[in-house]
Amino acid sequence: MEYSRSIIEIIKGYDKLIKAVDLQRIDMGIAMSHFELTARESGLSGRWENMPPRLSPLPERTEYVWSWIG
Repeated sequence: MEYSRSIIEIIKGYDKLIKAVDLQRIDMGIAMSHFELTARESGLSGRWENMPPRLSPLPERTEYVWSWIG
């Protein structure tokens, strides 16, 4: 089983562009969608799961998002 973890670095000031939404998380969702669509088109099976890495501690301003298990 192979997997890929999605980790996002929180960029200072990114949240000031539009206060009503978290654009950085929307961008991450778009990237994850592209990843999944490309995997499926390539015939790769898999799914997103919440499996935080056992890194202690994560670098500053970094958050775990999801893992692709395939």
